[in-house]
Amino acid sequence: MIYIERGLESYLQEYYRDKSFVFTVRADILIPAFTVSVVSYHGGEPLLLPESVEFHELVQGYREKAYFQGIPLPGRDTGEWAREGPEVEKPLGIERYVRLLHT
Repeated sequence: MIYIERGLESYLQEYYRDKSFVFTVRADILIPAFTVSVVSYHGGEPLLLPESVEFHELVQGYREKAYFQGIPLPGRDTGEWAREGPEVEKPLGIERYVRLLHT
């Protein structure tokens, strides 16, 4: 993932001068997947970045919490859907790493 961040930063620095971009990586443990996005920032109004975690915390949390085998569904093993089954703990699904890139 750091390779992707550095590659995007190099690309932006090569083709854009004196611009700013918001680089965001979201770790969704429910899918499980990472989403990478880069959007331009033109200045003017103050930039309100969403709450961010350190990149290594993002990856570590993803590795520990991701549902690689899917979320267990009550009644699925018996072939019947239970009307009222045990509560499935709903974890926080998305954490994000945000960085402002300047070219």
